[in-house]
Amino acid sequence: MLNQDCLPFELRSPISTDHKGLSAFSLAAVEKLHIQKVLNYTQGNKAEAARLLEIGIATLYRKIEEYKIK
Repeated sequence: MLNQDCLPFELRSPISTDHKGLSAFSLAAVEKLHIQKVLNYTQGNKAEAARLLEIGIATLYRKIEEYKIK
């Protein structure tokens, strides 16, 4: 029997976002969640997070502002 536990973690828990219209299936919502997870993994170290995400530090800062990540 299929239930919530059969879904990937990202689809099980609702994504809290300030962007209206984003769902668990939108690319922006998935990107925001991934950035949040990497920042948690690096304990907030943005330089290390940017390195792991393979993006520039300026891009990371722009996305943090865009997605209102705290």
